[in-house]
Amino acid sequence: LDGRPATSFYQVMERFGQTATKLAIKTTQGRKHQVRIHCSKGLHTPIILDQRYGGQRIMYRKQSDRLKEARARDRLCLHADTIVVRDLNLHVASTLPTWWHDVIHDIIS
Repeated sequence: LDGRPATSFYQVMERFGQTATKLAIKTTQGRKHQVRIHCSKGLHTPIILDQRYGGQRIMYRKQSDRLKEARARDRLCLHADTIVVRDLNLHVASTLPTWWHDVIHDIIS
């Protein structure tokens, strides 16, 4: 891929039929848009709702109000559950936001 070198490691966590796949991704460089670019161009599976890197082209069976709202707010289904900065001895964890579960439910149902 173009740009500065960056490495991402991924593991399939859950499959939602043919519609979506939940991945665990670990990056080593932390480049801007690294995960988004690697999913879209490297794996050829853009992140849901990612309008910059192809997620808007995914056709959803159901156009729910929650899905429309997430799209209107420029949200995408990308979430960092853990961020670690070793140099600062910093470890931050976060749970998935509720809207994320709602949108995924609407997409796969």
